Amino acid sequence: MRVLLLGLDNAGKTTILYHLIGKPAQTVPTIGFNVETVKFDPLEFVVWDVSGQDRLRTFWRHYYRGTSGVIFVVDSNDTARLELVKKELHGILKEEELQNAVLIILANKQDLPNALPVEGIAKALALDELKDNHKWTVQATVASKGTGLKEGLTWLAKNMKPL
Repeated sequence: MRVLLLGLDNAGKTTILYHLIGKPAQTVPTIGFNVETVKFDPLEFVVWDVSGQDRLRTFWRHYYRGTSGVIFVVDSNDTARLELVKKELHGILKEEELQNAVLIILANKQDLPNALPVEGIAKALALDELKDNHKWTVQATVASKGTGLKEGLTWLAKNMKPL
């Protein structure tokens, strides 16, 4: 099943992807995309990690077709950009090609002292406003240590349906 890994730049997307496939998490900003197959019994996900840099976000739409799940990574410590995160997230969820995709928000960098907790992330992103056709959850993570990733993928695997 196809999964999109999205979020603003420096949220931890590539670190998460590399952790899921067992690669060292030393990363540089992604220009373009990374694509990897993630085996998570009993499923296999094809994960598209697409750059979150401002000038490249307009290209996200080219990856929507055939997507069963969206992993949206949020830097929980970067509260100054949460309004922008909300705008980008709500924008993609209006896209017809993502209408049936399930959504998991990974509230990353929870180990940092000023990180907003899961409840604060959900409120800041106005997740309660999402239409009924988007099943969603928020999972606390620390990508650099892999904390919360197994729980997040377990939820995703349970809730995704092939298109």
